Amino acid sequence: MAAEVLRGLLGLLQLYFLTVFNVFWTGPPPGSPGFEDHDPGMSPSLMSLLLRMHANTHGAGADADDSEGVPDARHNLARAAASISLDRLRAPLASQPMFALSPTVVAMESLQTLANLLLSRLPAMHKSMREAAARDREGLMHLEEMLGQVPLLSRQ
Repeated sequence: MAAEVLRGLLGLLQLYFLTVFNVFWTGPPPGSPGFEDHDPGMSPSLMSLLLRMHANTHGAGADADDSEGVPDARHNLARAAASISLDRLRAPLASQPMFALSPTVVAMESLQTLANLLLSRLPAMHKSMREAAARDREGLMHLEEMLGQVPLLSRQ
C-alpha cells in the first residue's frame, strides 16, 4: 500500500509543480518544440526533470508499465493534466502589475514550503519503503530528486 500512496503522491506533486511552472513560465511549455532552446541558462537537471514530469503527467509511457493499476493511474493523471487550462489560470494574472509579481512569489513560496514539508518526512517514507520492491523505492528517489530541484524551479 505504501508504494501505491507514493505513486499517487508523486503524480499529484508532478502535476502541481508542472502546472505552477507552466503558469508563470513565459517560454514554450515542456514537451513543446522550442522548450529546450528557450532558456540556455536553465540547469540541465531541471530541464530533464520538467521534461520527465511532462511525460509522466501527459500520458507518455502510460502503457509501458504492466504493474497492476499503474496504467489506469497514469491514464487518470493524463486526463487530469489535459483538463487544466493554463490560459484560464493565466488570464487573471495578465492585468496585474509586473505580470502578477505578488502571486508569483506566493506560488514559488508554496512550492518551497511543500518541498520542505515533504523533505522533512523523507526519513519516515524511507523507513516505510524499506521492504518494498526496488521499483517502488525508485519512486522515492524520483520524489527526492524532484524536491531537490524546487529551488531551481522557483528561480526560473
